[in-house]
Amino acid sequence: MYIINYYGRIKNDDKLIQSEGVDLLSTAELQTACRDRGILEALTEEEMRKQDFQDLGPYYCVCVLNQSYI
Repeated sequence: MYIINYYGRIKNDDKLIQSEGVDLLSTAELQTACRDRGILEALTEEEMRKQDFQDLGPYYCVCVLNQSYI
């Protein structure tokens, strides 16, 4: 159930980011958004802003499962 709720939150967050634009996010919000989506590598702020925040379907569930074993 956790994964379903997590995926739903991420999906809603993506819609909000797409509608409002990534430029309105602070650096901390960008870092959290990337981490929540399994983007764990060190990125510059510019690279984070270029991320495509869109619904990637089951990809998020895989990221959550992978992170839970780290």
